Formats: sequence, C-alpha cells, structure tokens
Amino acid sequence: MIIFLVLLCAFALRLYRLDSQDIWWDEGRNIDVAGRSLAVIATAKEMDIHPPLYFYTLHLWMLGAGRSEFAVRFLSIFFSLLTIPLFYRFSAAMGTNLKPQIPNHPFSLLAATVAAFAPFYVSEAQETRMYTMAIFLTTASAYFLYRAWRKGGWLLWIGYVLTSALSIYTHYSAGFILIAENAFLGLMVLVTVWRQGKWLKILRGWVLSQLGIALLYVPQMRITLRQYVAYENPTMGVPDLPSFLLEVWQGFSLGPAAELIQATPFLAGIALILVLGLVIGLASLKSQMIWLCLWLALPILLYFYVLRDRPFFHPRYIMLATPPYYLLLAYAVGQIWKRVPVVGLLSAIFLLAAFVPAIQADYFDPAGFGDDTRGLAHFIESQAGKNDVILIDVPYPFDYYYHGLAPAHYLFVDIHTVAQRLTTLCQGRERVFWIRWHKSDTDPRGAVLFLLDKYGQPLGQASFRGYEVLWYQLPPHGTFSLTSEVNPIDVDFADQISLVGYAYGGRGAGATSNEAEVEARVVPAGKKMWAVLQWQLQQEVDRNYKVALFLKDNRGHLIGQDDRQLINDRHLYTPSWWLDEVVINVYDPLVPDGTPPGQYTVEVAVYEPESLARLDVLDANGTPQGTAVQLGKIEVSRPLSPPSVASLGIQHELTAGWGEVRLLGYDLASETVTPGAAVSLDLYWQALADVQEDYFVLIRVRDQAGQVWGQVKERPVASTYPTTLWQEGEVLRDRYELPLSAETPAGQYQLTVGLVDTATESLVCEIALPSLTIEGRSRVFQVLQIQHQLSANLGDQVEFLGYDLTPDEVRAGEAMHLTLYWRALDEMEVSYTVFVHLLDKENRIWGQRDSVPGNGTLPTTRWVEGEVIADEYEFTVKTDAPPGEYLIEVGLYDAQTGQRLPVLSPALSEVEGKAEEPVPGDVAQEDRILLNEAVVVK
Repeated sequence: MIIFLVLLCAFALRLYRLDSQDIWWDEGRNIDVAGRSLAVIATAKEMDIHPPLYFYTLHLWMLGAGRSEFAVRFLSIFFSLLTIPLFYRFSAAMGTNLKPQIPNHPFSLLAATVAAFAPFYVSEAQETRMYTMAIFLTTASAYFLYRAWRKGGWLLWIGYVLTSALSIYTHYSAGFILIAENAFLGLMVLVTVWRQGKWLKILRGWVLSQLGIALLYVPQMRITLRQYVAYENPTMGVPDLPSFLLEVWQGFSLGPAAELIQATPFLAGIALILVLGLVIGLASLKSQMIWLCLWLALPILLYFYVLRDRPFFHPRYIMLATPPYYLLLAYAVGQIWKRVPVVGLLSAIFLLAAFVPAIQADYFDPAGFGDDTRGLAHFIESQAGKNDVILIDVPYPFDYYYHGLAPAHYLFVDIHTVAQRLTTLCQGRERVFWIRWHKSDTDPRGAVLFLLDKYGQPLGQASFRGYEVLWYQLPPHGTFSLTSEVNPIDVDFADQISLVGYAYGGRGAGATSNEAEVEARVVPAGKKMWAVLQWQLQQEVDRNYKVALFLKDNRGHLIGQDDRQLINDRHLYTPSWWLDEVVINVYDPLVPDGTPPGQYTVEVAVYEPESLARLDVLDANGTPQGTAVQLGKIEVSRPLSPPSVASLGIQHELTAGWGEVRLLGYDLASETVTPGAAVSLDLYWQALADVQEDYFVLIRVRDQAGQVWGQVKERPVASTYPTTLWQEGEVLRDRYELPLSAETPAGQYQLTVGLVDTATESLVCEIALPSLTIEGRSRVFQVLQIQHQLSANLGDQVEFLGYDLTPDEVRAGEAMHLTLYWRALDEMEVSYTVFVHLLDKENRIWGQRDSVPGNGTLPTTRWVEGEVIADEYEFTVKTDAPPGEYLIEVGLYDAQTGQRLPVLSPALSEVEGKAEEPVPGDVAQEDRILLNEAVVVK
C-alpha cells in the first residue's frame, strides 16, 4: 500500500505543469528526428552523439499519442515511473545482507521514495529526452546482474544481456555502467576463487553475457565509432576534478535547479546523512555495497577521463550513475533509522525537505525557464507576411511552434558562402527577420548582420527570453557580397600575427544600398561603414587576440570603433589556429549621427583583451612603428535628412539660438580637471537655415577675475567645415580638447562657448556652461634620493633621472616593482605613454606594462618645466619565462601614433660616469633606455 502511495505522489509530481514550459532545443531535435522514417533515424546527421533506440521508441509513441508538449513528454514519465518499483525490488533483493530489521522493508521503501522525489528524476521526467528510459534500462541491467550473480539462472543472465544492450542503444554513457559491471564480476570471480567457491559458474555467465551484449551491439558499432570521432564541441570547457565532482554531486542531490536556490545548507545536511549512515553501516559493507560503490564511482571517473578528449560536460550526461547514489543515500538513512529511529526519521524528513525547494524552483523560478519560443513564433506570425522571409541561427524548436505565412529557414553560417546563401533565400523578398538564439555559435563573427547592415535598412528589433529578432528592409536587387575584391597587404603585429588582406567601404544614403554604393568609400553620418580583414598567424600563440577597427578624424579623435575577437572558420580563437590558414573577420563601426562631413582615417589595432595592451606594428627591420596601421581614408557625407535630436544622445541639452545657428547642447567628459589637462568638450550645433556668415567657435576657461587659463578659437571641426557650408536643418557634433595651462591654480573656473565673426573679429554671442573645478597637486622640483641614478634626454622634453627596482631576483609568475624618475624639460602638448619591457638577450618580451605616468593620473601634458615625477610600475614576469638574466627597457611614446621619443643622449651612470656597456643581443637604443641592473629569473 505504501509503495502505491509513493508511486501516486511521483506520478502527480511528474504530471504537474508538464506542458507549462516551451519545447527547447534538445526536445525539438528529438521530436524532429523521431518524426522521420525508422529507416533513416539511426544515420540522421542530427544524431551527433546519440544511439537510436529512444528515437525509435518516440517515433512509435507519437504515432499514437501525437506531438503536443504533453504527449511527447509523457513517454519520459512512463519510464520514470517504471524505475521506482524497480528501485524497490532491487533494494529488497539486496536487503538480506543489508539487514534492515524494521517492518515493511524500510530500505526498499526509502529507496523507492528517494527515486520518486529526487529533483533530478522529476525534472528529466518532464522533458522529451532519453534519460529516464536509459536510467530504467541501466537499473534493470544492474538488477538482473545482481540477481544472476547471486542465484544464477539463464533467464536472469538473458535479462541482463537484453537490458544492457538496450541501454547502450539508448545512451552511450551506459557503456560506463557496463564497464563497472564487468569490474564487479571480475572482482567476484577472484573472490570466489580465493574462497574456493563455484567460480567457474560465475565466469561462464560473465563471459557468455558479454559476448551476447557485443553481438547485439554489432549493428550499431560502426555508427558509434563514426559519431565519436566526428563529435567535438569547442564551446564547452572541462572543469578540474574537484569542481567536476562537486558539480556532479550537486546535480545528483538537488537536480538542475540547484543553482537557483540556497543549496549549501541542504548539501551539507545530505553529506552529513550520507557519511553518518555509511559509517554506522560499515559492518554491512559486503558484496552489495562493493557493487553500489563501483556502479557509482567508476562511471563518474571514466566520464571525467573521456572529457579530456571530448568536452561535453553536464551532470545529466552521467546521470545513469544516480541509481547507486540514491540507493546509498536510502541505505544511509535506513542505517541511522535502525540505530536511532528518531534521528533516522528526522534525516528522512530533512532529505525530502531538501528536495522541495529544488523541485519548486524547477517549476516556478523564471531564471530556470527555457526559451520563450512560443512567444517568439506568435510575434513573427503577427509581423511577417508572405513576401517576407524568416532566418534563424538554430534549427530547433522554432519550427515546432511557427505556422506563419513567411517561409522560415535555418541558416548555417559559413563565412565563405553566407553571402550567396543570403542572396538565394532573400531573392524577391521585401523584408528579412533574423532570429538569433542566445546559445548559438553559428555566426560568432557576425557575418549575417554585417551583410544585412551593409545592404539593408534596419527596421526594428525585439527580444524574447533566449532570443533576439531583428528585421530589415531588403535591397531591391536582393544580392549580397562580403567584398568584391581584397587588397593584399603585409602588416606585422609583433611577430605574432599578420594582416594579409583588407577591403573597406561605405553605403548609400538611401534606405538600402547597391554594389556600387558599398564599394565607394563614402558613408553618410548615421550609417555603418564596413571592412573585411584577412589574418594569418606568424607563429603559434597562447593568447586570444582581439582586433579594433577605428574611425578617426584629422585630430585623432575617435569617431567610431568596432572590436571583435579573432575567430577562424572552425570558430576557434587564435591559440587554436593553424599557421597556414588565412582567416576572414568582418567589422562595421557606426558613424554616429551628427558626424561632420569630411575625410576620416580607418585604423586597425590588435590587442590582448585581458591587459588591453596593443601589439606593436613592426616594419621590415622589426622596428616598432606604433600600435595601429592606417588602411586609408573614407569620406563621411551628409545624410539625406537630419537626425532627430534624441538620436544624438546629448548629455546636457540647451536651446541657445543665435540667428542661423543654434547650440543644441554639449557633452563634458568631467567637470573636474587638473592643471595641464585638456577639457574634453563636444558641442552640438544645428543650422536653422543655410548659414551665410563665417564664424569662429570660441571656448574659454576663465577665473573669477576674468583671466583666461585655456582657450580655443577656430572654425568648427578643426577648421575643416566652416559654418558657410552648413545647410538648413543640418546637425553637427563638434569635438574639442581645450588645453589648460599646467600652472593653473586650484579653484573654480567658468567655461564659456561663443561665436566670433571672422570678418570683424567681434564676439557675436557667448553662453556660460557649468563651472569647472581645477584640482591642483603638489609638485616636486628637487632631485630625490634614487637607488640607481642614470641620465638620458628624451626628445628635449623629458630627462630620465634613474630608477628604483625591487626585487632584482624573481621567479616566473612573480611581480616586480619599478619606480622611474623623470624631470620635465618643457611643457608638453602630447600625453606620452611609458613602456616598461622585461627583455631576454634576443629582445623578446617576458613582462610588460604600458601606462600613462602615475597609473593614468599624471599625464605629461600636466607637467611643469623643471618638475620631478616619481612614476611607479608593477609588472609580472610571464609564468613560462626561462631562468636567466634579463634587462629592462623603458621609454615614452605617443599612443596616437606609436612614435617613441628619441633618446638624444646615452644613459649615463652618475656614479660611474660612463655609458653602460652593450649586452649580447642588444639593439640600437635611439628610442629606449636600457636599465643597467640585470634582473635574475630563477
């Protein structure tokens, strides 16, 4: 009677909210494959790492039950319920030696109860997947094996053979269980021989049963080998062993929703129950317990070993090892109950209480819900007409829910053929809806959006749980191309990677673009330019490099930028590239609304995402030539119609109008600056009519007495776009860097903007912007005590005085602290960056730090003539640095151009009074200073 109530509760739990959540990817794939003819299921390409038995079963089930969420998931409930009485029978069969001396076989009831309420089993029973069927079959296999070993009998051995073969036909991880079973039988044969028992009988059953399983599996063996060799999932990582075991145990104990609850107290309680019960029952650890431990531990460890070669980790992939875990858990509670009934009862109540929040979270916590495919499908059906086309980057389960007029296609993205594929699918269509799944790696380089932005017109976007959909107006010609021609080039980035080809262009001013418009290097403000770059490794690398494509004006101000990870055709990062492969990546930075017409520079840089350190661009002699390469110029043109003011994103809006010109507002990077710094200011102008007058823009910083401490007076856009060219309605964003004197005292200052008539030099108007706070700092003009004194002149702007270094002996992976001492020889208009490199004798870098002095707080533009700067750096020696002696090189460079300040005099030791001796492998020091203290790496 009790077992019937347990089954009834289990059925209710599994039936509750069975169809409340959407079919998700795995389920959609399973339904699609199972819906095909039986003859093609086993060889379907979607069966990447799955055997066919579950799909055959689901196929037959759907013939009678249909394809609704409720119907296809009910098959999992069926097998999940069958497992519960099997647990009861299995634990009862093992009960003789486990000695549960309590009425109603509490070990059996506890085992069935754990199987009924385990969150992992409840969750999997509500999904259209093979796991409940596989668990039932592997548990039946273990049950028949145990009974056959204990009692003998050919029927039991035949049952073992059939259930074992069927389990491997259901899920390949059943092979791990089969290995554990063989280990157990082998051990039992040895024990029987040692005890002089009937070992031959066991050996005969063991050998014949394995032959039977092998014969039954022969038809699937060729497919299994092909799937294993072909399968790889580079998007999945492999955890270390402790993390792996912890995650598996957490999943086994509380199911997939464990991460959604405060699981630690429950896991701690479960661990205590398990350890206490097993310690109490040590006397009963006989053959049954040996079997349970082998069944649990060996598959988990084998799975971890396989993960090293084929990363596909998730606790559910090894959940066929849950039956022995749940049996051990039930046994532990039973042993506690046997010794101290009250504590045992409390342990059972705690165990069930631990299951409740995990099951509840699985039912009701939105954070654990699947993708909103139903909502997405209904939205697309309401928006897309028969003349549109739907493209999606994941094959399932959108087609399960979508029944609209527009044709829908799964688009697998090959960057070499995607343009032709888009042309084929979009030909003759008015709009395209591009649906992206949040877990898809079909298009990591963004080639589809690159092509749609290049030729089409964005119309809108919407988000659903797990999806984003963007739709575009298609060009009338309906054709797409990455580029018509790639220009060869050879740019060496730090002997690591080379840019070997490029193409870039713009687009038309209209809604869509044709081929001539995109190939012309003209782009209207508010649209995206495009670039196609080809890359090739020069040597094997250990870093995942990223590329930034910049659009800059003639003053070096950044206008637009697109950063993307370097990814090859196998969707792998640079450490996994082959040396001979040429990799294509695409970029399309937005030219913001309000960008003034004119010529702009296209630049490319390569950098490390973690440190943001750029790779040097090397010339043919290996000499650094900056950290970016200029590809050429592109013209920004006026848009057909002015953008809305809202699209400009103005920080501070104004309504200051002066005749034909209106100041719409401004952006101010900071209202607090330091002496010598530049005030970064963006002004937004609007022409109320075609402007006839020629104006200067006057920006001033004045103190309360009216004295000017910083001023810019020039025509707009660095004198490249005078007001006489402004047309009615035109909106412009004009950028300024207003330098302050390095001697500006601390205090409050007024920032003003006005217009000056160029003909009369008269101030037409002026408006006050918010006040500025100037924060001064203490300055040092005397030479400090320096550990290692050197002297060098860098470009007649900076004098190097020496350095402090601690320690001078380090191990690979350890950090070093370096203080550099500089003296300003003059005020500087360029904010220079300091480089610190740890070099071996071949001038290879084994540690690096590049930074604006003072960790960004002491730019050289704020230095006053004669001022002494103590500049601190900490850098880490690379973990793979070989032992030996290293030198440190330092210097200054302009981050905009990469140009280093020349060393006009050699570094002289003020103590020794002579130039330092050259070191083996040294190169010319015209643009660097080699410190005279060697660093020893142990």
